[in-house]
Amino acid sequence: HHADALNAIRESGLPVLPMSIGRSIRFADAVGMHKPLTTLEPNNPRSQELRDLAEVIHRWAEAK
Repeated sequence: HHADALNAIRESGLPVLPMSIGRSIRFADAVGMHKPLTTLEPNNPRSQELRDLAEVIHRWAEAK
């Protein structure tokens, strides 16, 4: 279902970010502890994905 939804969004012409954030129980744990995953587990692959997302958003915002 996820791939179908992404394809529909892309076909509509709406922008789609070039990455996704994978699943991790540690992500849920961090939320429960009220801490960012990037601080709690900086070497977790999801932490890198979040940093990458932040960089893409930052570049997009600067370009506007």
